[in-house]
Amino acid sequence: MQHSARRLALLAILPMVMVSRAVVAVDLGKPAPGLVVPEVEGQTFDLSTLRGKVVIVNFWATWCVPCREEMPILEAFYRAHHGQGLEVIGLSMDRSRDREAVRKLMQSVSYPIALASDAKVNGFGAVRALPVTYVVDETGTVRASLASDKPLTEKRLEDVVLPLLSTQDTTPAPPSPNRRGESGKVGVQENPAGSQPASLLEVCGCGRRAPRKALERRQDRA
Repeated sequence: MQHSARRLALLAILPMVMVSRAVVAVDLGKPAPGLVVPEVEGQTFDLSTLRGKVVIVNFWATWCVPCREEMPILEAFYRAHHGQGLEVIGLSMDRSRDREAVRKLMQSVSYPIALASDAKVNGFGAVRALPVTYVVDETGTVRASLASDKPLTEKRLEDVVLPLLSTQDTTPAPPSPNRRGESGKVGVQENPAGSQPASLLEVCGCGRRAPRKALERRQDRA
């Protein structure tokens, strides 16, 4: 009887312990939590080494439709303002066993992607809802939290991030993310002789389907 009562008491406390470990408050105007995580391509991302840069920390997952919808917006914004000192890290909340799904989806972006489950240090903890994006300024202070209650738009990013960036563009834009080979470098995916590309994105980087003759002329010129 005493053992059962003790067990019930433990079960009552356990959910509170799990929540306190899983959810960490990220306070605006305070120093950003530590974040050290190996990127999917092998490099190590360490937020503390990016002082002097404005960093967007985006939490997402392959199964989250709004997350996937905002990735092109983040990619375009990153490419447009990387030269002004903008960095982006996409932190996937997928399970480790879904690594290949993450790797496949990351082909559409040039900013680094990592799995939160691989993190050596993750002071951000788990998130209550996806997607969520934090903006960290050049001093390492959290300046904004863009939650999933409002869609992430270019205008929303401009209003929050642009005032924090340098006005001088000094760094070349990252390579276009057409395709990444197994080496981790960005490049155009090769197709077997005579085969058609799986999607037009591999050909021209757009979502519109081009006429077959246009594709044939492009292949003849190549």
